[in-house]
Amino acid sequence: MLRGAILTTPKLHIVVDFSPNPPTTGVAMVTVGEHSRVVISGCNPPDTYAISIANIVGKHGTLVVQGAHAVVDGGNQPMSVGQDGTGVLTIKKGAVVSVGNGDPIKYPWALVIGNHWHKLKPGSGTVEVSNASLLVHGQVIVGRNTVGKLDVHERGLVVAEDVAIGWAPDSGQGDQGKGSVTVKGSDARLIVDNSLEVGHMGVGSLTVAEHGFVSAGIAINVNGALSLADGQIETTALGVYTGATLSGHGTVIASAGFNINDLGAITAHQQLNLIGDIDNAGTITVAAGGDLRCFGTLLDDQGSIELQANSVASLEAVGSGQTITFAGNNAKLVLRSPGAFGGTIKNFGPTHSIELEAEVTLPPNFANGVLTLTGPGNNNVVAQLQMQGAIAYNTNSFNVVPGPPAVITYV
Repeated sequence: MLRGAILTTPKLHIVVDFSPNPPTTGVAMVTVGEHSRVVISGCNPPDTYAISIANIVGKHGTLVVQGAHAVVDGGNQPMSVGQDGTGVLTIKKGAVVSVGNGDPIKYPWALVIGNHWHKLKPGSGTVEVSNASLLVHGQVIVGRNTVGKLDVHERGLVVAEDVAIGWAPDSGQGDQGKGSVTVKGSDARLIVDNSLEVGHMGVGSLTVAEHGFVSAGIAINVNGALSLADGQIETTALGVYTGATLSGHGTVIASAGFNINDLGAITAHQQLNLIGDIDNAGTITVAAGGDLRCFGTLLDDQGSIELQANSVASLEAVGSGQTITFAGNNAKLVLRSPGAFGGTIKNFGPTHSIELEAEVTLPPNFANGVLTLTGPGNNNVVAQLQMQGAIAYNTNSFNVVPGPPAVITYV
C-alpha cells in the first residue's frame, strides 16, 4: 500500500492459490507502509477470522506492517496467522497492529499463531515484532494444533489479556500444539494482563533474553521450558509443574510466591535472582559457577537445593524439609538469616564453606547432628544447623572465622 493509502474492508485474507492452472509455490504478500492504514469494519460470521494469513493448506501468506503511522486496525475482531498453511506477520519500524475478540461467543481467541494441522502439508505461524506494537484485546494462542512462534525483538511491545503457548495435546495424529515465545533485546516487552501459560496441553517454551521483559498480572504457569538469559520476569504467582523447567540467569519476581512441585526443576546458570517466597517440593540446582540468590522464605516442604562446583546459593529463611546438598568442590552456602534456618545441610566437606551474615564469638558445638553457633551476649544462639553426610562430624570438624560475616569451613 502506498503512503497515505487507507483500505477499509470486512475481512483481509492473504493467500496464493493459482492451482491447477498454473500451479504455484509463491508467497502472497501484503505490505502496509508508512502512513497507510487497513481498517477492518463490518460483520463476519461465527468461527471465522477477520484477518487470516495462509488459510489454504500448503500455501504461504505474509503480512508486513512497517513504518511510522503504519496501522492495521482489526476492529476488535480476531486474527489467525498460519490458519492452514504457512503464515507470517511482521510488524516493525514504528507500526501498530491491533486485534481482538470483542464478541467471544463468535470466536474465543483474539489471535492464533499456528492454527490447524494437516498431515500431508503441515503449516505454521510466525509473528515478529521489533520497534513496533501488537495490541491484542483477548487471548493469544501460540501453537494451537501446529507450530507457532512469537518473537518480540528490541523495542517491540506485545500486550494481551492472556497468552497460552502450546495449546492442544497430541490426539495420536501428530497434531500437538508446539509454541515458542522469545522476548529478546533492550526494551523488548510482553505484557499480559492476566495469565501466561508456558505449555497449556501442548509443548511450550518461553525465552527472555538480553534485557527482555515479561509481566503477567495474575500468574505464570510453567508446564514446559522457561529460559532466562539476562532477562526479567514479573508476576503475582509463578508455578513450575511436572516436567517443567526454569533455567538460566536474570531476575524473576513473584510477589505472591513460587510453587515448584515435586517433579518441577529450577537451574541457576550464572546469577539467578528469585524474589518472593518459594514453596519448593522439587529440585533447585545451582550449576557449576552459578549464583542463586533467593529473596524470600524457602517454605516448609520436601524440596532440595544442590550446589555444584564453584557455585553459590544465598538464602534467607529456610523451612524444615528443605535439604541443601554440597555436590561439587568450592561450593558456598550463604545464610542471610542464619537463625531462621530449619533445613538440613548434606555432604559438607573439604573446599566447602558456609557464610553467616552474623557475628560468631564463641567456639562452635556439634552434638546430635546439629552444629550450634553462638554470638555476643548470654546464650545468644546465632544458628543451629542440622548436618548430614558421609563424614562422621564432631566439634573439631569445623573451623569458624568469627566475622561478621562468620565463615564455617571443614577441617
